[in-house]
Amino acid sequence: MSSTLEQLRAFIAAVETGSFSAASRKLGKAQSSVSELVSALEITWNVTLFNRSGGSTKPTEAALALLLEAEFIVRECHTLNAKADSLSDGAEATVRLGYDKSTIPKSLLNTILNEFAEKFPYVQLELLRAASEDIMHLVRDGRIDIGMIFWLEHSPEGVEFQSAGHVSLIRISGNGHPLSQQALVKRRDLHLHRKIYRTSQSSSQTTEHKDITTNVWYTDSYSTLVDLVKENLGWAFIPKHLVEQDLNDGSIIELLCEDQNINFIDNVDCIWTKTRQLGSAGNWLKQQLSNWPNIEQ
Repeated sequence: MSSTLEQLRAFIAAVETGSFSAASRKLGKAQSSVSELVSALEITWNVTLFNRSGGSTKPTEAALALLLEAEFIVRECHTLNAKADSLSDGAEATVRLGYDKSTIPKSLLNTILNEFAEKFPYVQLELLRAASEDIMHLVRDGRIDIGMIFWLEHSPEGVEFQSAGHVSLIRISGNGHPLSQQALVKRRDLHLHRKIYRTSQSSSQTTEHKDITTNVWYTDSYSTLVDLVKENLGWAFIPKHLVEQDLNDGSIIELLCEDQNINFIDNVDCIWTKTRQLGSAGNWLKQQLSNWPNIEQ
């Protein structure tokens, strides 16, 4: 005969509280019921779990050796039941989120993810960070459920979107770059220097983004882009929230240009696929990602 969860709970409570009477109060059972459950477990396992001499209830070495496994089984059973309840309530087993790093500030994303973890503790979350165009393709192909991207001119069929806001863009250079020494940068000055551009892995950029300069380097990583700018290898156009710390410590300079009276922004969209219906967890996450403050610093 196998042990039951009720027997394991009585055994654990008796060890934790130090007596059958205290265990009965903790479990809301009669003391005789707790004693019977532990005795039945001793018979099942053929071991003595408590030394009952002198009116005490002291766990034996065998009890202490079995305690961790008993606690693990009870805890895992609780998790199993809670996860089943979550699925029964309409939450998915897994939600897959892809996002362009530059579309949402890290602190805001972490806040949303912390709330998600509290609200849906038994839903598995998969996170993928990539360029907007790559995220769009992954959503279209059904490989991720929700995406956060910059607005793209052409959206494939089967992808829904909702405007989430926008972020402010600035031109930057390293503090030793020739452009950083100019109080006001003109468009022709930009043409004389290399531009560092962040692109996607899925598209060729050999002829694009050369309206200002034909001297362009490409990378699929904002971290690499910032590193190259710090090395004074070129200038870049980047969401301001990604380089706040670098601007504050002086390693990167914001370039003031003759068109500075124009507020450069990039619209951000939350996208999802029509091919898979989102459950309560996915819909909650989509709603949170579609309603965050614009970043205009």
